[in-house]
Amino acid sequence: MKLFYTFLLLTVAALVSADVQAQTLPCGGGQELTACDCLTGAGTLVADVASCDFSTATNQGYILVDAANATVTSDADDESVVAYNTSGTFTSVGTGDYLIYYIVYDVADAALVESYLNAGSSINDLLGLATQTGVGEWTSTNPAFTLGVSSLATVNAPACGCDVLPAECGVYAVQSEVVCGLNSYTVVVSLAGATSYNVSSPTGFNGTVAGSFTDGPFALGTSYSYTISDAANGACVLNTAQSNISCVVTSVELISFDGRNVEGGNELTWTTGSEDQSDFFTVERSKNGSDFAPVGTVAAAGNSSTAKNYSFLDAQPVTGANYYRLVETNTAGVAKVVSNVVVLETRVELDITNIFPVPASDIVNIDFNTNSTTTRVELFDITGKLITAFNFSSLVGANTIPVQIGDYAVGTYFITVSNGTDSSTARFVKSK
Repeated sequence: MKLFYTFLLLTVAALVSADVQAQTLPCGGGQELTACDCLTGAGTLVADVASCDFSTATNQGYILVDAANATVTSDADDESVVAYNTSGTFTSVGTGDYLIYYIVYDVADAALVESYLNAGSSINDLLGLATQTGVGEWTSTNPAFTLGVSSLATVNAPACGCDVLPAECGVYAVQSEVVCGLNSYTVVVSLAGATSYNVSSPTGFNGTVAGSFTDGPFALGTSYSYTISDAANGACVLNTAQSNISCVVTSVELISFDGRNVEGGNELTWTTGSEDQSDFFTVERSKNGSDFAPVGTVAAAGNSSTAKNYSFLDAQPVTGANYYRLVETNTAGVAKVVSNVVVLETRVELDITNIFPVPASDIVNIDFNTNSTTTRVELFDITGKLITAFNFSSLVGANTIPVQIGDYAVGTYFITVSNGTDSSTARFVKSK
């Protein structure tokens, strides 16, 4: 049975221009719109962290566009299509600033719509076919498609600290990373683009190296700075630094953290290899992969040099994707995230499986599955205002509800079906 996702509009005060603003894209899993990698000069941008369970009546995908924005100045800023895919994840994206558009289009119009999605095409050609129907939203009836747009995404923006070098330096790059110890830290400095490097530091290593190196240990609370130049070309010089390094070191060696759906909820299990002054574990949950809140605690062993197994049952998971992580708190009261994120999907006995046509003008049809013979239908506008509501005598299994929308204003709407226990929400666009 399919999951449902509630689609929420995110308004951004200013983006590229007054008429291009952002909204969340449809899977509800959060976004990764900032990437920093000075060594490779590229990064990964993610429009939707969660994966979508798309309907088959329409095609859906994501368009990566070079934004006409001055946040990053080394790209073309020509509003051209960089790439198109159906996953929402774009890898090896070059330094620059971008927008990610989400598009839904009729299968019957696929050939025409997709002709505008080739790399190098101007996004303005596609937008020229549509009418802007809301903040960051466009709709076209011929060919039939809708568009939404993300916030500004950047790769190696000035905040990443990637200095601009003369063209003669080629791929010359310097990057540093802190590795925390119990009472100190070391610095790993990665180098590329030269055969030897001159290193200068007020507190660390000074000299010539042939490649990447490790320096330290240094006391917690201190800072580091390295100025590194190509030994054969002094014009190729970069600095890498961090201030007031304060590591919070976990007192637990975590071997595994996993989860599964069981009767009664979601079960999380983990194993530690050793523990030193550990007090308790907190299981945290998120609906979007970024905003976590505690759902329960489990007492820790305290001190152990042998493997210890733990489990926790989340008896009230949210509908759809549940993101879990593990936090350890030691006896001094210091808490630290010690695990990867585990994603478990909770399926329901009620879900919307399809909405058509896309966009809709007079009638929108809602396909859904239910285990109830009475279904409540509610229609909301983009602000969350209830527009209409009625009860529907449903069948156990598959159902279709035609909803009259001819008198409503053009724009985005949300429709919710519920049975008193479960609910499912989907979005559609009303056209002229």
